[in-house]
Amino acid sequence: MLVIGILVAAPGCNESKKEASLKFADCPAAVQKTIIDHAGGIQFPEVDKESKKDGRVVYEAKAKKADGKEIKIKVAGDGRLIEFKDEDGS
Repeated sequence: MLVIGILVAAPGCNESKKEASLKFADCPAAVQKTIIDHAGGIQFPEVDKESKKDGRVVYEAKAKKADGKEIKIKVAGDGRLIEFKDEDGS
């Protein structure tokens, strides 16, 4: 019985969000523009797309710069910047 309970409960654990990786070129134009505007010339070959339970879509681009420091940019589906982190202190 315990095994059945776990199997039944497990699918509900992932219902809050769905993630997928996609090519930068497959992102909406507004998302691409925001990432380019904040990337400082860094290329992002892949972007993570996260669909939230409430219907919002968030795109997250992460990369390492030439000096090894990481940059992370989160953008809403409409191109609005949500978060920008640069290990240089930005």
